[in-house]
Amino acid sequence: MASAVTSSDKEQAVPTIDADEAHALLSSGHGYVDVRMRGDFHKAHAPGARNVPYYLSVTPQGKEKNPHFVEEVAAFCGKDDVFIVVAIHSYK
Repeated sequence: MASAVTSSDKEQAVPTIDADEAHALLSSGHGYVDVRMRGDFHKAHAPGARNVPYYLSVTPQGKEKNPHFVEEVAAFCGKDDVFIVVAIHSYK
C-alpha cells in the first residue's frame, strides 16, 4: 500500500485511504507527513504530524513546488519507515 518517495516528475497513481484506514495505520506505528503549506499546518494539525510542504506558495498566477521536498522528507525517514502522506484542503 505504501509508495516510496521518488524525485521523478512523472505523474504517479497515489493510493487513497479513508479516515478509518488512516487511523489504523497510525495506530500501528506509521508516521504522518502533512504536505500543506506551513501556515496551514501551524493553524492546526494532527498530533505527531511532520510538516513538509509540497507547495511553497499557491496564487492565482500558479503554484511554486518545494524544490527540496524529497530531501526534506528523506531527512527524517529511515529506509524502512512507512509514512502516510496527507494533503487536505479546506475552503472557507
